[in-house]
Amino acid sequence: MTEMRKNWHDNAFFGIHYDLHGHIDDLPGFCGKVDEEQLYRLWKEIKPDWVQCDGKGHPGFATWFCKTGWYTPTLEKDDVRAYRNASKRLGIPLGIHYSGLRDGVAVRHNSDWHAVGSDGNKTRDCICLTSDYVEKLMIPQLLELIDDYDVDGFWIDGDNWGATPCWCDRCQKEFTRRTGITEIPTQNGDKYWRNYMDFFRDLFTEYVNKYTKAVHDRKPDCMVCSNWMYSVRQPEDVRANVDYLSGDFSPNYGADRAALEGRFLDARKMPWDLMAWGFTRSTHYVDWERTSLLMKTFVHLSQELAEAVALGGGTMVYLAPMRDGRVSEAEHRVVKRVANEFVHPRRQYCFKTQSASEVALLHLAGSYYAQNNPLYNLGSSHDGLEGALHIMQETHRSVDIISSEDTLKRLNDYKLIVLPEIVEITPEEKAAVLEFAANGGIVFGTGAYFANEFANELNIIPDGEAIAEPTYERVNMINHRRRTAVRFNDEGCSMICPVQPVKPQAGTEVLTNMYPTRDGECEPGTVKPVATVTHYGKGVIAGCFCPIFGLYSQTHYYLLRDLLDDMLCRIGYTPAVQLEAPEYLEMIERKRDNAHHINLINRSAVEVMNPRRIIATSLAPVNNIKIKVKDNGKFSRITVFPEDKDLSCQRIDAATWVIALSKVDIHSVVMLNK
Repeated sequence: MTEMRKNWHDNAFFGIHYDLHGHIDDLPGFCGKVDEEQLYRLWKEIKPDWVQCDGKGHPGFATWFCKTGWYTPTLEKDDVRAYRNASKRLGIPLGIHYSGLRDGVAVRHNSDWHAVGSDGNKTRDCICLTSDYVEKLMIPQLLELIDDYDVDGFWIDGDNWGATPCWCDRCQKEFTRRTGITEIPTQNGDKYWRNYMDFFRDLFTEYVNKYTKAVHDRKPDCMVCSNWMYSVRQPEDVRANVDYLSGDFSPNYGADRAALEGRFLDARKMPWDLMAWGFTRSTHYVDWERTSLLMKTFVHLSQELAEAVALGGGTMVYLAPMRDGRVSEAEHRVVKRVANEFVHPRRQYCFKTQSASEVALLHLAGSYYAQNNPLYNLGSSHDGLEGALHIMQETHRSVDIISSEDTLKRLNDYKLIVLPEIVEITPEEKAAVLEFAANGGIVFGTGAYFANEFANELNIIPDGEAIAEPTYERVNMINHRRRTAVRFNDEGCSMICPVQPVKPQAGTEVLTNMYPTRDGECEPGTVKPVATVTHYGKGVIAGCFCPIFGLYSQTHYYLLRDLLDDMLCRIGYTPAVQLEAPEYLEMIERKRDNAHHINLINRSAVEVMNPRRIIATSLAPVNNIKIKVKDNGKFSRITVFPEDKDLSCQRIDAATWVIALSKVDIHSVVMLNK
């Protein structure tokens, strides 16, 4: 866990990030026109709490005239010096963007640093975790930046998402030395595969601790972050000595990524921020070389930043300087408006608030690592988690996402916990879940594994093997050959597999059934229960035994959302705060001191169904919102930010407020005070 030291990032609410990723093909004059005076003038107007500039990108070239390693061949002017001077004049910290485990130049100059795939071929610009790259190149460059520029932090990019398992002789020997295992696995499913992946995750943590220790030893208040470490893609316990958590969410549709990652980072109880890309790119091309970078609008950026702001975290906007080092005046005008009209005014209402959610989604490390792409890349392993989050958002349930560590420590902070399509659970995690239910909590799980693992507690018997996906001979026949479906309100939806039908025992209630076809017409005996609820101790355990959350993440089909909403209502969970509004108005409950904050985010956008319309230029306001709050007489005064919204409040009994809000444009906060 992070040691106590003076951490300037703890009070960093809004920042600007720049990176260039200098390349061998950059034309003469690279960074030749970087302008300290321009930076000083623009930052003085925007008032960031900190800025980050480029130090070394994924190609491996530095943007300063480094003494160790390689700088961009056409570098004309010291990029870092200009940023350091301008930030010093304004008295704000300067962080450095530095690519860690992705370094194209380093592996070309030293093949011994290059990670090797299981097929014996070199991987794409990835560093081997048992090499001496960190000692010979990375740490000397970081210390050089501290000594020569007095930088205040490092944002290490290309790190966990750039980490990869390696099959070089050195890695194989070290694995055997540590574990005693001599049989080296080469693919998922092989014996000892999980051991091999755990070995590399240990190496990654050791690697991060090496460079953080070196930085802290040289300058204790230089803050270090490894991009996306301990995020959804790395849900293990915190063991590295990083100072804060951060990540840059996807350039397209960033609000979804911010909503997911922000909840998980917030639950880590460390300083954190999320970075919105100020620009986006065409979804038609996946190749960066063939697409344009398009600046987002005030509305678009504000909607994305609203997620991190509402969750109590810090925010950054990423802007790309031009190749000659200049920054765009027009793009900074957009950021100036975002900062001064949207972000800065919300600091006093949102920054460093604490969660007041009653619902938690469990993101268990073992279950995730059993499904993800090694070592830390998501693949489709988080589909169930993300689908569960989206249903909670769209049915107006404020929700946290918590790790295995918190599952063992603080389930009693919640009334309802959800296990979305897990495929593995440890005995300790299962015991914590059952204790939560026995003490009066409500447990809801999805997927075939949940039905089988919790069959005794659910008071069910699995009805045969889980129904597997059929073999498809023709792609265009997939939707016609589904063998399972769910129905709600006389409508049906084909279900992806595996699906586990069950036989409920005495005292267990059926929540919904599975059908062989989506129209509901079927032979006798083919309709079988697939979701149930039963009492357990003082509480309740319920489940839907198919990957319904994963399917929702892929389709957002309304019938699935409505069915899940109905089941959650029927298992006995009644939220203390109930919102009457369209599904695209999101609610996030927070608290600070003696106040309860209800954040409302307008997640609607124009032309949302067209993937080639990637920038929102306007949002229609959400009108006539009603909020019912059971507070048991705790709060006596209700206010709203922004203050220009019409607000009316009425006590309908000693325990209940009914609040009417005229509209939400992008983000509003309703505050209940004592």
